[in-house]
Amino acid sequence: MNERAEDHLELETLRAYFPFTYRENLDPRSVFSVGEQVQSEYLFASHARTSLKSGFDSVISNVRFDHEKQIVTISPRFPVIEASGKPLSMRAICDGVESSLQGTRHAPYSSVLESVECDEAAGELRIRFSRIPLNLKFLFTIPDFSIFNPAQLPLTARIGDTATGPYFLESVTSELVQLRINTNYPEELRANSVPRAELVRYNPSETKSFVNEMNPSEHHAAYFFGQSLDRQDRETLEGKGYKLETFPTEWFVYLIAKAQVPPILRRALQSMIHQFQDSDEESLKLGMPAYSISPSDRDFSLSEKEYLDAAGFQGGDTDFSSSFVVYTLDSWAKVPVYARLIQEIEARFPNARIEFLGRGGGLQRIFSDDGIQIALSLLGISPSDPLTHFSFLETTLSGFSRIISKSEIAALATLADRAEFNRRVKEVEMKAAARGLILPVAHYPGVIAYRGDLVRDEDIAFGWGIQTWSFRKSSRSSPGF
Repeated sequence: MNERAEDHLELETLRAYFPFTYRENLDPRSVFSVGEQVQSEYLFASHARTSLKSGFDSVISNVRFDHEKQIVTISPRFPVIEASGKPLSMRAICDGVESSLQGTRHAPYSSVLESVECDEAAGELRIRFSRIPLNLKFLFTIPDFSIFNPAQLPLTARIGDTATGPYFLESVTSELVQLRINTNYPEELRANSVPRAELVRYNPSETKSFVNEMNPSEHHAAYFFGQSLDRQDRETLEGKGYKLETFPTEWFVYLIAKAQVPPILRRALQSMIHQFQDSDEESLKLGMPAYSISPSDRDFSLSEKEYLDAAGFQGGDTDFSSSFVVYTLDSWAKVPVYARLIQEIEARFPNARIEFLGRGGGLQRIFSDDGIQIALSLLGISPSDPLTHFSFLETTLSGFSRIISKSEIAALATLADRAEFNRRVKEVEMKAAARGLILPVAHYPGVIAYRGDLVRDEDIAFGWGIQTWSFRKSSRSSPGF
């Protein structure tokens, strides 16, 4: 047992709470919701990771980028063994990466892929591109390019022990994922040997009551939408002995207004949002006003003026008296920013109706061409990689492919000049603003809380969220834990 794991946590189960739903049939190449991403990170080993401390770093593999030859080489530095005890062959690892390279929700790069060579004898995979995509390092840190045998997907509880990650799957519902430690996962990549972990859902609309109910002996760690917490909630958590960490601008709140929406209504909704951003800072809480999909502090995002100019927005009130419907998920309805936006819509548009959708397919309906024209929505984004959310939206949001295509994303990804890349991304954001499919409202951080006797091992942890396998016991544990 490695030294870190000997910092023994006297627990049978580590519980982490999230405001997400989970999926019974899991394919990391087709992650739609953040809950699916979280599940995948626990069940599928990663080639590499990104962290605040060390940036891009190895996990299971060494990933090398030769930009002169446009070749990426992947060399596993540990034997990859499924939780069942069966070794995962180099051929299966190669097949998994090759299947991801044919296109995932976050990476449409088959058009710049030239060849994939699997050298089983050397234990090495070589990928040749016409030009290596700029965000490929990031992609190797997310589930799309994790380690799996594509012949064993989707992963279900029935074949849960084919998992290659820190845990394997015992059972799963939309509310609860029960995991058991994968003893074949490399010991140096985990900070504790707690035998079980659970991913538990809580309702984000009931965040305040959940915060008040939290008890460190039961609720070991929790992830929060920044838009769900106020100062009192943070003080309550700290008073209970939780440590808090904030991850900036992970969440994008926006309205969807599809092509069928009359231009006058689109303008009226823009006017409402602009006034909301200017006059209601209290509603934004930890957030900042959004004027593009990417956060405002990025070189490739739009300023307020650039967004308004691109949208053709002249300011002032725009009347719209006909009836229309705005959809959103029922689990978001009481989150402060959504609650205030709903109030604004109802006050501004007397003939508007708000419809709440359940979690069972509700988010897919919002994104699809399923009769829904206007919706309040939420998107988890990578603040530093606009191509990832462009790819996701192009794949999932009806109408977004008219703003940018898969081949255009691939072309953007191969630009060598950073200034030109930033300029071209801003052009996409301006095109999105002009079409008005997406009406930006705000960006928010993610916040994690974990109990005071835990330390997150930054040599193991990833750049966001909660990884229960990265916790070890603090040398200065709080009383009562």
